[in-house]
Amino acid sequence: MESNIIQIGNSNGVILPAKLLRQTGMDRQTKVSIIANMDEKAIIIKPSLRQGWASAAKRQHAEGRDSMLDPDILDDDIKDTEW
Repeated sequence: MESNIIQIGNSNGVILPAKLLRQTGMDRQTKVSIIANMDEKAIIIKPSLRQGWASAAKRQHAEGRDSMLDPDILDDDIKDTEW
């Protein structure tokens, strides 16, 4: 699949075909990380890590599903430790 680099205002861009986005599981709402691979003279676009984690954590807290998975991990000796 080929495309051209085009001018968009004062910047440049590439139109990503919908089929390509579907194949990668991305869409227009996907926050991406763009990096240069100097060895291959390539630009790599991939989804940013931890997308949606903040909203998922807020939702879990609101639903009361944010308790510790193993509450016994902190024994009494550690609880009283001053850091």
